[in-house]
Order: sequence, then C-alpha cells, then structure tokens
Amino acid sequence: MDGVAGWVNWRAFLAGASPGEGWEIELWSDARYADDITEHLGPYSVLNTVPSPEEQSEFRPGLILRFFDYAPDVGRAALLSLSLGTRVKSGGAVRHFTTETGPHGMPIDWGRRSLQVPQQRSRSIVPSARRWSGAIGMSVRNIKDAIPLVSMYPTLSSGAAITLVRAARQYQEGLWVCEVDPELAWLRFIGALETAASFDPEATTTAVERLEDVAPELVGVLREACPGTLGQVADLLDGKLGATSRFVEFVLAHDPGPPSSRPMKPTRQVNWAQLRQNLSKIYDWRSKALHTGLPLPAPMLAETRTWGLADEPDETVGGLGEGNETAMWTARDIPMRLHVFEHLTRGVLQGWWASLGAA
Repeated sequence: MDGVAGWVNWRAFLAGASPGEGWEIELWSDARYADDITEHLGPYSVLNTVPSPEEQSEFRPGLILRFFDYAPDVGRAALLSLSLGTRVKSGGAVRHFTTETGPHGMPIDWGRRSLQVPQQRSRSIVPSARRWSGAIGMSVRNIKDAIPLVSMYPTLSSGAAITLVRAARQYQEGLWVCEVDPELAWLRFIGALETAASFDPEATTTAVERLEDVAPELVGVLREACPGTLGQVADLLDGKLGATSRFVEFVLAHDPGPPSSRPMKPTRQVNWAQLRQNLSKIYDWRSKALHTGLPLPAPMLAETRTWGLADEPDETVGGLGEGNETAMWTARDIPMRLHVFEHLTRGVLQGWWASLGAA
C-alpha cells in the first residue's frame, strides 16, 4: 500500500471516523513561504514556522505538517513539493498527540529522521526552486497555492493515488538533489514522467508515429528509399521501442507550454515547436546513461547563465554548440537545460494530476 496511507486517512476523516493519535512533522525547505493551511485539507494542516530573514537562503524546518490518526506519511511532503515547485522534505515527527498528552501534545525527538541537506550554490541550476527575486533576495511562495491540487487527493482512485505519490516522490528527489547531482535530477524527473505515463491511458498513435518518436532518422530514410515497407518495419518494431513513445506522447498530452519568463534573444530559447524531437533526444540520453554508462552532456548539467540583470537564464545552447576541456556538443545534442526540463516536468505532472481529479 505504498503511498496510499494519507489517502486512506483522509477518506476516513471524510467518512466521519473519530480521530486517534496525532503528529507534527518538520518539513525542511530552502524556499520562503507565506500563510498557513488550516482548512481545505481534511485532517491535515500546514503551518509556517516563519524563519528569521538570516535563515531565508538556508535549509531549515520552514513548515510543520500536523495531522491525526495514521503514522507519518512521507508522501505528503512529496505532494507539497510537486504542487509548489519547491524543495520540501520530511525531517520526521517532532510532536505527538494522544489522549494522555492533551490538546498541546508532547514534544518528541525519537520521531526524527536523518536528512541529507544539499549544499547551496552561489548560482543555481534550477533557480525557481528557491524563488530568488533579484537583489531583494527570495520572493515568497504562498502555501495556499497547494490547496487546489492537494485537496483532490482523497477523491482519486487508490491506483491513481499510489501512482501520483510515486511520481511526486521522484520529482521531489530530483528537485532536492539538482544543485549537487544534476545528472541524477534529470533521471529522477524523467522517471517521474515515466511513472505517471504508465498509469495514463495509451495514446491513440500509429506504429509509424511511435517509431518516429524513437528513430526519426530511420523513418526519414525509409520514407525516402522504400516507403512501401515503412508500415511493416514500424509494426515489427512496435512494442520493443514503445517506452520512448509512451514518454513523449504523455508529455505532449499535458504540455504546459514554455516558461512564462524567457531569455530576450530567441536563439537562447528552446524552440517549443520542436518539443517532440527534443523529448526523443532527452529519452535517448537517458537510455545511454542508464544502459551504457555514457554521462549526460555537460551543458545539460551546468549552472544557469544570464546576460544581464533583467534577462532570464539561457534555456538551451546558443550558436552552433558548446564544449569543455574534454568534449564538444552541437546545439542538436542539447535539447534544453535542466531548469527548463524541471518547468516542463512540474507542469506536465500538475496538469496530469488535475486531470485525475476531473476524471
């Protein structure tokens, strides 16, 4: 029943069950938040500890999750992370409520868990997670922004709830480590999309279209040289190469569009009209990394780069390509930088989540 404890707890609350034990759990984050959530989330509340300004750029227990009845559910922090687009992770229980402790509960230390906190960078790889806002420091993320998505959780089927939490955990892990291990973050984000796509109904595409997602060069050659055999080849390979197609079609079905704030020069923007080709390239790099040990290209792992205080970070490689002391990559090799893929992953998963609640 991995990932469904919070769903069961919430549905029991809605059914009128009597409350049992209660817990308060530290939620660690490096983002700055405003407000609290004390209603709309059933038996759950999210409280703001309001850290001092000196701590705003550091990881600290900035939120407290309070709830009753079931043992701590780490999936809840993952859902908050995905719905807010910030790093949020459970540090374990710090207060326990029982009939003996009364309404104020009892502070505890035995419920804490060790938490590996990523080292901060002077320049972020995914700046949006910390909500930086130029010279004035970090902007504030309102916790209540999580309510529309998180409040759908108890309305989902058990299968959808489990899949959602599993995808959210992969996104949460990717965002948590992206500043110290961006390659792992790429794989976690891709894994989150694959997890969600595995639950999504199969896309109504043809075998040729699915083959084109995986091997566009091969389809081009067959169309040019022997178009009569293209359908037969696609049918023979269909099923063996379906993972890429499922990934691509799922992302396209829930595409949130490009970031709202983009670099001023179009040459430094991802061409969203070529998203299908870019997704196929990303999945190709993922497969090579997992199955052959070939590392992802260095530009896909690099810190963000801007060309002025008023400009937004580069979304991709400008010009013909980019290299370092050991290798060179063409612009076609680099579909997008990590902060753009995080935007895409989060938007796709949030759109899919909303569609589950509307189903």
